[in-house]
Amino acid sequence: METMTAWNRNIPFFEHEIKPLIRGQDIKILEVGSYQGASTRWMLDNLATHPQSEVWCIDVWEETPQHEGADFQQVEALFDQQVAPHQSKVKKLKGDSWSQLISLNNRPVLPEFDLIYIDGDHSAQGVIQDLILSWPLLLEGGIVVCDDYVWKENLEAWRLGFRDYGSPLETPKMAIDAFTLIYSNRIRHWMSYYQYGTVAFMKISA
Repeated sequence: METMTAWNRNIPFFEHEIKPLIRGQDIKILEVGSYQGASTRWMLDNLATHPQSEVWCIDVWEETPQHEGADFQQVEALFDQQVAPHQSKVKKLKGDSWSQLISLNNRPVLPEFDLIYIDGDHSAQGVIQDLILSWPLLLEGGIVVCDDYVWKENLEAWRLGFRDYGSPLETPKMAIDAFTLIYSNRIRHWMSYYQYGTVAFMKISA
């Protein structure tokens, strides 16, 4: 769900941590939450450079509590414009991530991804759903990147009544912490702070 400006803050992490691992290979990327397509376009230009690489994009492209008032016809049109130069590599899956990920998991042959980027629903429930449902689709040795780890997260401020900060249930941190703890014997985990916090981990066993 990256805007153009917000995505720019994430580029150093992807340049230094992710790009050296996968650039130039025949890879498949799943992006949950594509919004205007800034992150999608960067990954197409910089990661999915092999002619056979693909980027699969899941987004509702309609108003949500995190994007109240946005013109989603314009947002979706901007996404389409961003990915147009690489159209043959892009699979656009329009709908909520819950339904789309269940549909992918129910295919007779599961699509398998080298990189999964989670940046959709930022509620704890939404993030944990996206992580659990995308896990079977990740290849062993593949990487999950979760954005906005501490987005609007300040538990003490929330308890004191400062509602500019989200309830812990409205932010990704609780879900990412829970998932990485429960799956700790199946992942290699690292973290970096470029924007609100980017968490990445590699699948070392199913």
